[in-house]
Amino acid sequence: MTTRQAALSLYRRSLKLALDWAVHRHLWRGQALYIRSLFEANRKVSDPRQQRALLAETEKLLESWKHPDPYIPPTAPGGSKFERNLPSPILDREIPSFKLFESEKTLAFLDVGPISKGHALVIPKFHGAKLADIPDDQLSEILPTLKKLAVASGATDYNILQNNGTIAHQQVHHVHFHMIPKPNETEGLGISWPATSGDMEKLKALSEEIKSRM
Repeated sequence: MTTRQAALSLYRRSLKLALDWAVHRHLWRGQALYIRSLFEANRKVSDPRQQRALLAETEKLLESWKHPDPYIPPTAPGGSKFERNLPSPILDREIPSFKLFESEKTLAFLDVGPISKGHALVIPKFHGAKLADIPDDQLSEILPTLKKLAVASGATDYNILQNNGTIAHQQVHHVHFHMIPKPNETEGLGISWPATSGDMEKLKALSEEIKSRM
């Protein structure tokens, strides 16, 4: 196998790990970009010994990634069920991020795959997969932080987005909120909302059912 083939093989393995773990670009793109930078450096080196050394460094790094979140037990497929509430790698500063704001209970940083300028994320420091997994007191700073981001971004129109569950488009299994500026019709979040005309009797019954569980 040539050096180039070995580099491509390693890069494919790193991408496969990300797919196998079903993790989102927000957390792991930084690592992928770092590995890619090593491959780019390899291409510019003519000395075979230096090339092999770079490949060895890359492979060692790749082999150290046992799971995207070391705090999620291996018995939790895809990170969908948390057995412990400990900080994630991004909170431990193990993954590169552009921090915007930090409070006792929240962390805000830029989305590395933004859909508009100023697209940012706010996460609670308490580790939970879905909103219902986070204690009320750990959510108290989320909206104030989102408000600070919206004001600081200068956006006059923006969306606040939070997804729960795979079929609801959640890809990172740690609760996170998007603040997405909408500067014009083409940039930012696009939403299709197929509204229907509700049956008032059914809505009344549903409201009573939900209220009984509150």
